[in-house]
Amino acid sequence: MSRRSLHRALHLGLLATISSQPLSEVDFAVFAKLRELLKSLAEAEGVPPYAVFTNEHLASMVRGKLRTLDALGRIEGVGPGRVDRYGARFLALLEQALVLALA
Repeated sequence: MSRRSLHRALHLGLLATISSQPLSEVDFAVFAKLRELLKSLAEAEGVPPYAVFTNEHLASMVRGKLRTLDALGRIEGVGPGRVDRYGARFLALLEQALVLALA
C-alpha cells in the first residue's frame, strides 16, 4: 500500500473504524481491495455500502483469511442473504488479494 493510500485511509477514518484489532499494512491493502469491490457493488445497486457489508465485516474477512461461504456466514451481522448475494465475489477477491499480498 502506498503512503498516499495509507494517508487517505487515515484521513477518512477507516483505520479508526476497524481499530478494535488493527490490520497490518499487508492486511490493510487487502481490505482496501475489498472496499473497492464494496463501493462498486453498492453503486451499481443504488444502495449505501453498509447495506452490502460494513468495514468491520471486511476487516473480519481479512483477519480470518476466509475461504468459505460458511466461514463468511459466521461473521456477526452477515446473514444468508448477504452470503448468497455477495459472498462468492468477495471470497474470490480475498483469495486473489491474499495470494498477491503474500507473494
